[in-house]
Amino acid sequence: MLCYTQAFTQNFDGLYVGTLFTEKNAVSIRATGSLIAGTIFLNAQERVVFFGNVSKDTISGTMIIDQEGWVFNGSLFEDSLILSLKFNDHVKESKLKRVSPNPSKNPVKFLGKATLDLRLVGEWVLWKMNDKNGSTLPIKGDMEGMSYVIISDGTYFLRFPSLLKIKPNFDFSSLKNSWITNKSRLILVSSSMNSEYDYEIKDNNLILKHETGTSFFRKKGE
Repeated sequence: MLCYTQAFTQNFDGLYVGTLFTEKNAVSIRATGSLIAGTIFLNAQERVVFFGNVSKDTISGTMIIDQEGWVFNGSLFEDSLILSLKFNDHVKESKLKRVSPNPSKNPVKFLGKATLDLRLVGEWVLWKMNDKNGSTLPIKGDMEGMSYVIISDGTYFLRFPSLLKIKPNFDFSSLKNSWITNKSRLILVSSSMNSEYDYEIKDNNLILKHETGTSFFRKKGE
């Protein structure tokens, strides 16, 4: 005779969107056995990784935000994740909507377009590179003539003329990723990592500053 006394463990895998530590957050959760690994996307730019445990129909663990350890407990209610968080005497309650059962889903499309600087839309061709000391670097190899093609729907792709010499009909737009802005920061989001730059648009030039130096791009056709 079959026995049904074993408790059912809920499936927490997915991407959740809502207000957590800031106005626009996304949280991805992936469970493996009794353990969970998660990522918090703060305003779709900064990523914070956390770990926890699954016990039947709840999850628990700690999220480290700005060096503060927030102890959390969470449970599912219909299509939402209900989280309770506590740090010392501070308590937060949050309801995050599950927008996809796939924790690897790109969060940018679900967090809206409010942080897209549309001045960036267009094709920007690399013409100059400086190292962190301001010395000019040579542009050669695959970098010659490379460009960013930035689209108003929050996607972008790279174009390399050197590749067209080998594959004349190559469709660069098939390799689209996402972009978003936050004040003077440009964040290029891919499935594997984020790249962040301080940016400035000046006289039809896009200036990207990063840890290793500065890159200068001219807007094509202007």
